Amino acid sequence: MRYVVLGGGIAGVCCALELARCLKQENDTGAAAGSSGAAGVVLISASPVIKGVREVARLGRLLEELEVVETPLTELAAGGGGVLQVVHGAAEGLDLQRQVVKLVGGREVTFDKLCLCTGARPKELAVPGADHPAIMTLRDTDSVQELARRLRSCRRLVLVGNGGIALELAGALAGTEGHGVVGGRGRGAGCTTASSASMEAAAADASPLNAPAATGGRELVWVLKHGHIGDAFFDLDAAAFLLQRIAPAAAAGRSTGAAGAAGAAADAAHVSSPAPPPSAVASELPAPPLAGLSCRNKSGLQPSGHREMGHAAGPAWTRELLRGLQRGQQGAGKTQTGQQPAAAYEPKATGEAGAACSSGRGAGVPAGNSSALATAAPIAGLAMEPEAFRVQLEFSSKVTHIVHHDRPREPAQASGLNLQAPAGAEHVAEDAEHDSDGTASTMTDEPWPLHVALSTGKVLGADLVVVGIGVDPHTGWLPPELARGPDGGLVVGADMRTSHPAVWAAGDCCSCEHWCTGGGEDGSAAQLAGPHWFQHRLWTQARVMGTYAARCMAGLSDELASGFNFELFTHVTRFLGSKVVLLGLYNGQRLEQEPVEDVRLYSREGEAEDGSGPTFVRVLLLRGRLQGAVLVGETGLEEALENLILDGLDLSPFGPEILDPDFELEHVFD
Repeated sequence: MRYVVLGGGIAGVCCALELARCLKQENDTGAAAGSSGAAGVVLISASPVIKGVREVARLGRLLEELEVVETPLTELAAGGGGVLQVVHGAAEGLDLQRQVVKLVGGREVTFDKLCLCTGARPKELAVPGADHPAIMTLRDTDSVQELARRLRSCRRLVLVGNGGIALELAGALAGTEGHGVVGGRGRGAGCTTASSASMEAAAADASPLNAPAATGGRELVWVLKHGHIGDAFFDLDAAAFLLQRIAPAAAAGRSTGAAGAAGAAADAAHVSSPAPPPSAVASELPAPPLAGLSCRNKSGLQPSGHREMGHAAGPAWTRELLRGLQRGQQGAGKTQTGQQPAAAYEPKATGEAGAACSSGRGAGVPAGNSSALATAAPIAGLAMEPEAFRVQLEFSSKVTHIVHHDRPREPAQASGLNLQAPAGAEHVAEDAEHDSDGTASTMTDEPWPLHVALSTGKVLGADLVVVGIGVDPHTGWLPPELARGPDGGLVVGADMRTSHPAVWAAGDCCSCEHWCTGGGEDGSAAQLAGPHWFQHRLWTQARVMGTYAARCMAGLSDELASGFNFELFTHVTRFLGSKVVLLGLYNGQRLEQEPVEDVRLYSREGEAEDGSGPTFVRVLLLRGRLQGAVLVGETGLEEALENLILDGLDLSPFGPEILDPDFELEHVFD
């Protein structure tokens, strides 16, 4: 029996290793019994470096904090116990009739059972003018390295997107990721449910950011189509809390460190009135734009002529980015005299869908003190901290058009793009006074190579545009006989098997949302997912799916194991320097049809007992029973809230007291 796993990302590596473990045990047993014909596993990877995971800490029954580790492809085989083989090559076709994977260059790999773990590809920006080398998406390790190279000379970056990649890139380049920024004000006891007003309040905390950027400073303009940051992960309440962490870093052009906590108030809990699930709430009006962060990123996908991309960059990509920036500064002679590089920068924090950073604390720097940038406390392991970008947030905006000025005679006016700044946008489009003909910028005498028009009427001169607007399952190259879901992913049943009896799928390339809705032909699939689980294309789910698919392929799964793997949605990551824990239906997923009056939201802001900084907790209850939770910072509540969700206890008698710092949650279980 020959098992083939296609894909060197987390799902593929976990699947191959679990298959090797199961088969080695089976082969050893067979050898002891005198049998022959041992099975083998072949892992095919387009990249010479593969990604696996290791557990950092177990936080609850199902919740664990993990770290992604990279391993050369050849070393993986050495640890496979003689069962695992590796092939370095990119797939270009699949012959289901002959059961053959076709690789670039003509090589073919036959299989008896195949698991597709081909991941996802980043979506491209579909607007006029998006076919330019300076407009890029971030996906694999090569694209991260290219981003670091381009950032060294970037004056202004336009970041488009509002998911995990955008959050992590913004945090890394603003300085919040490297230092664990503590900033913003705690909210008093009379605070109300977050709305656009709370977003405006957070923006007001950084009022200096609305001023034009100082000459010579580098800027990141973050274009978000929603009314708050992190729409894929947070509601307005949590987004407003995290926004407080961006604001002080942006104001100073770097991390504010512990100084930003001076205005923090005592713990404050508040309860919402009956409210619909957060996912069903319409976006509020955007807050005023902030100024002060900057970033950029490279596209593994070229607008004209796609190259074969490697697997996803993984949660540690910002570490590689900062290293690349530091190497660039050293090469330019900017390393501080006499300062030796520290030990390798190894952050423990793992991030979402492609990024991670360590948390630490840096000394505060007064707002507007640009001279402090060159001597700011370095990120651990970096000889000198890369200069931070100033950030400006453009809420409820979309890119509508991009004009290139490095092509033969393509003036902005000829393309119909108005470069004059609209009222109230002086801090963004002040370049218009100087470069309405596309010839000069306010920072240098060099022209902006790009002008980006937004749906709000603003126009941004830019050196680079980074697109992070989501991903699509990488299944377009596969034969149509493999059934697809509405999202383009391969439909899988309760055993991760596709519509072909010899082919399984796991990770981002598969579609199992029908497990939650009861759709699909496989009735057992609807029984697989617990009531507090849903599909979210994250590397944590890729790990579980890959491991589970391996057991199914080896015939070792059972109903108990299946329910355990998909009982509760859990994810631990880092955003903007803060630890973030997501549990269950944290944002009202799967509750859209529930009566509004049956849903309650309770939230609390406070300070961590270990002094690590501000914390935020929001819980969602349906008819008195906890359905999901969002925890930001070191709250210490992960295990208790996980148990409350799994046990389904009625919390109606306690109401908002469950978030009171003096309330002992353990008493609920008595």
